[in-house]
Amino acid sequence: MESVVCSLTDITDRHRRERRLEKLHEATRDLYDAKTKQEVAQITSDTADAILDFELNGVHFYDEQAGGLKPVAVSDRTQRVTDELVTFNHGIAWEAFQSGEIRQYDDIHTADNIYNPESEFRSGLYLPLGEYGILLANSTQRGDFDDSDVSLGQLLAENAKSALDRVERERRLALLQERTSALMQTTTADKTVDLTVGAAAEILGTNLSGFIQEDEREEVLRPLSTTDALAAEFSTYEGFEYGADGDLISTFLWDVYDSGTPEYVGDASDHPALPSDISVRSALLYPLESYGLLVFAAKAPDAFDRTDKRFGWILASTLETALERVDRERLLRDQTQKLTRQNQQLEEFAQTVTHDLRNPLQVLRGTLDGVRKTTDVNHLDRGYRALDRMETLIDDVLMLAQEGQLIDDTEMVSLASLADDCWDVLETADAELMINDDMEFEADSGRVRQLLENLFANAVTHAGTDVTVTVGTLTNGFFVSDDGPGIDPVERDQIFTDGYTSTRSGTGFGLSIVKQIADAHDWDATIAESPSGGAQIEFTGLDVASTQTDS
Repeated sequence: MESVVCSLTDITDRHRRERRLEKLHEATRDLYDAKTKQEVAQITSDTADAILDFELNGVHFYDEQAGGLKPVAVSDRTQRVTDELVTFNHGIAWEAFQSGEIRQYDDIHTADNIYNPESEFRSGLYLPLGEYGILLANSTQRGDFDDSDVSLGQLLAENAKSALDRVERERRLALLQERTSALMQTTTADKTVDLTVGAAAEILGTNLSGFIQEDEREEVLRPLSTTDALAAEFSTYEGFEYGADGDLISTFLWDVYDSGTPEYVGDASDHPALPSDISVRSALLYPLESYGLLVFAAKAPDAFDRTDKRFGWILASTLETALERVDRERLLRDQTQKLTRQNQQLEEFAQTVTHDLRNPLQVLRGTLDGVRKTTDVNHLDRGYRALDRMETLIDDVLMLAQEGQLIDDTEMVSLASLADDCWDVLETADAELMINDDMEFEADSGRVRQLLENLFANAVTHAGTDVTVTVGTLTNGFFVSDDGPGIDPVERDQIFTDGYTSTRSGTGFGLSIVKQIADAHDWDATIAESPSGGAQIEFTGLDVASTQTDS
């Protein structure tokens, strides 16, 4: 008798899993074609429903403003059975998101921290999507998710996260391109830096960003533009001083700036050069030579990945290039404006010289005619006076042309020292010089000497040989005043004009030269009345280093 042994194996589950896996791979292609995060979320939810049979599912993205996991795409059945879609800021879904670990529950009512104890849902599968959010799958039946569901759900979640990474990276790249292009169009340093700091929040996802500018004169790094959040973190600092003893943060920032090398801080609490109790935990720092330090920070450790570092470096490099461009364009504009003013001055000079030299030439011609006809040598005195007048006019015109030139080299000068030197070389008769204060400021010392000499000579000429001239300081400048009769308010707008004079012997160029020297330094020159009722010429807008009061 023959016998037959049969072995039967149920391969239905295996075939079902293979079909689901194959369809899941097909759906993955759709994920990688998605253009937005919302589109990724919707494809993920639809795939979980149609392929994995997760009929009750939803994708929730973390929303900082909402303070939790906000629903962005849910299945049709979830829409039908749920009265209200909630934003999770606690509960088992929130815990799974924060931990980054998959959570599977045969009965969610046995969990310690269920969001809604009255929920009709029993089984739960919580699949984190990295920093973006979470994919939720629920069932009204206990134990409704097996190992195959978990592994396929995990695969879907990983593919969704990869798609979200790609979409976010492309978004940031497009935004980076847009912002760097905008940086090439800015016209001022302030606008350039503000745009960069604002871009950090959009591109790097941090609201703790800022640019700290170098103040070479005081050796301080001062915040030029920062977000409100970063300003609040360092509200006790007006600036970060070089070599500040015991100040670890200032020392660290200066070390990074002086090194010229970008620095990445993964966890400030473990950094040997930073205080352990600092609230900012991670940071990207990019030094910009001769400008300052660009800083991006976060309160979480290891908040910046490789892509963030690359994007940060691109922002910093573009900012440095933009600042250099702004400086060049500003210098070109200034030079163009000054050259335009000089051309206007030269035209005015020509008109003034033509007019003012014609009179003494006519006098000289008449004098020579008189000598020829009468042989009276007394006529020659009048001719010599005309020659002296022309020589003075020519000297002043040449000086005015020279003092209108651009200034290239400056140094720190002392107001009191220059005033003393200038007074000593002038013929001041019984006049007296009083210096109330001293100050140091950046200027061309030779030009300032000419300015002071002209002012002193003008005071002696118009206020008398016994005049008292006073030199003193203002908030951001200085003044030269006298105790003479002063200047009529009606004439104050005219005294800086080329050729304007109130005396027959004057050339009208003395105060015009003063004005040109002030303009060459970018100072403002104004006329006021001195306390004694005399004239007071004020200069403001100086680059002042220090001020002190003398006796």
